[in-house]
Amino acid sequence: MAPQIAPKTFTFINEHCIVAISDKGQFFFYDQKNETSKMFHEDLDFRAYPVLKANRFMLAAGNMNGVLLIISHYDSFKPLKLKICDSKIVSLYLHQDDSSRAYAFLFIGEKKLLLYLVIDFLSENVEITEQREILLPSDFFVTSLYFSIETFLVFLGSRNGSIMAYDVSKSTAALVSFYEKLHGDDAVTSLAITNTEKLLTVYSVGRDGVFSATQLRPPSSPEKSWVFDKVHSSRITRGWLEKIEIVDDTIYLCGFFDKEFFIFNETKNYHVFKIACGGAHRLWNVHIPNLNLVDFRFGYIRKQRIQLVSKTFNPDRKVLNDILQEPYHCLETRVARIFSMNEVTLVATGGENGVLTFHHILKNVGSSKRITSCRKHTGSIRAIGVISNLSNQNGLLFSGGSVQELKCWRIELSNSSLETENVRMSCNELSSANLCSESVDTRVMDLDAIISITDTQMILVATVNSDTSVVLWCYNVEHNSFTKIDVSHKHLRCLLKCKTLSVTIGNHNRILLFTAGTDGKVILWDISENKLQSVSEWTPHQSGIKALSVAEKNGTIFVLSGGDDNAIVLTTINLQSLSSSCVELDTIRIENGHSSSITGCAITKNLQIITCSIDQRLSVRNMDLQLLSETYIDIADVSDLSILSDFICVVGFGMQIFKIK
Repeated sequence: MAPQIAPKTFTFINEHCIVAISDKGQFFFYDQKNETSKMFHEDLDFRAYPVLKANRFMLAAGNMNGVLLIISHYDSFKPLKLKICDSKIVSLYLHQDDSSRAYAFLFIGEKKLLLYLVIDFLSENVEITEQREILLPSDFFVTSLYFSIETFLVFLGSRNGSIMAYDVSKSTAALVSFYEKLHGDDAVTSLAITNTEKLLTVYSVGRDGVFSATQLRPPSSPEKSWVFDKVHSSRITRGWLEKIEIVDDTIYLCGFFDKEFFIFNETKNYHVFKIACGGAHRLWNVHIPNLNLVDFRFGYIRKQRIQLVSKTFNPDRKVLNDILQEPYHCLETRVARIFSMNEVTLVATGGENGVLTFHHILKNVGSSKRITSCRKHTGSIRAIGVISNLSNQNGLLFSGGSVQELKCWRIELSNSSLETENVRMSCNELSSANLCSESVDTRVMDLDAIISITDTQMILVATVNSDTSVVLWCYNVEHNSFTKIDVSHKHLRCLLKCKTLSVTIGNHNRILLFTAGTDGKVILWDISENKLQSVSEWTPHQSGIKALSVAEKNGTIFVLSGGDDNAIVLTTINLQSLSSSCVELDTIRIENGHSSSITGCAITKNLQIITCSIDQRLSVRNMDLQLLSETYIDIADVSDLSILSDFICVVGFGMQIFKIK
């Protein structure tokens, strides 16, 4: 471009070519590979603040007077110029399908109007065959747009951090869903989508430096609307995130921080490229042609020049580092729950970093694979409860931890074949419970969940807290809401463990709750009538109980416990005696079950006892507490144990899975 001509805007066509508009309304085509430049069009109407978009077939430009110009940079058709409106075209978005048709969206900021145009190529001419108007809310200023040609849904991001979706498949555009303040009060700068197995995932970035993923879910009934479910949110930078590019299932995020432009690989979590360019620019562009960034281009306007940055990688060189093993919690893991959904064995873990992580146990391979994680807790996660049998592929998970947080999540499998390792799972937060104590220092130490015997749409969630309280919640599956129905402070010390058990006494189904704390005491409750009714209590330990497991077989309830006194205690209860005023208890005790505190225990279906301890030993005993076998645990600071069928999951500073032979 000649020195006396200043560029006003530009865009990339491919890795070698750009198109620019000057302050004199001249349209230039520049080929960097051949180092050639030519002016192919001139229009004085586009000399001031034009907007420009291009693809491999055509170029579209808008100006301050509402004029739209459609032109070919290869002279393949005659230019089309028409006046769309009387106001400034603030932004323009262009999408091309595989046929001879393009879709354009023009945002008219003054009128809060979005124009939807269908552009058809007819031999040597172009023609606008459809034009529709979408009137936006008065406070919605479009800053980003993505159009899904497969679903005819257009997604809009606003200056105030919200996103919305419209269906433009019919003559009148219809609002599908709206997510307010997804990025707080900062602008949503870029959107992208993936559409797999009828699950539409919308990715967004904003000026808050956050990368978010939301899923657009269809309504459960005709009278309800589509909803956005946030499934992931992570802060990538303290600066701005400005663009999302998805290349071969790899997500690249582009942004500015500390006077640098950077590209971040979100899929594998590392910075690919950085350059000190002076910071955010009024007009810039980037072109990422392939996964390995071969012939990558970055350009920006500075000092009345288009500054181009080229980074050519060797296509035979691996730019993306292979991950040998996915990262774990990095901090101590507090709790693990192993469960099965649709014949797929999964492990949910939570720890000090507040991240809920899911692993798939590969039965044929004999290993585990991390499939997803969610960060919603503000502090550590200490308790997890799972209801996995709600429907064929859906379940509910409850998690609790510091600052009295109690959350409910919907877990859903989208591919549950036993022969494949690529199990996909989504975990979406449904509801949070209100605070149950005036002190924010109160922690949920443990919880358990069970379906109510009076209503299958109600789930009883029992939590034990650090303020000595036992709280019974009722979770409504239909309305996704928690209701606190009863509280007891019968324990006088901090509580550590709780377990629920469904039994049949005579012809009546009952739900029992067992709670244990630092006082070494176990209390048995009846919660069948949706309230806490104390049935019996005993003190099996001299100090805190850190491990608790219950089971029932042939009219006998087995309560297994372990604690800081290194003792393992098995208490048996006559099931029929629960209906009388005198509960029959019998206790078997071994003083030195382990050489350190016992942190996990379980009773298998064939009535074997599994225990683990800080001494990094995993023990298997019979119901007389006689040692059958023992093995060493490779992870330190063992904190919890969970079993399912013949799998044993142990967590601490890491996770280890055993299989019972």
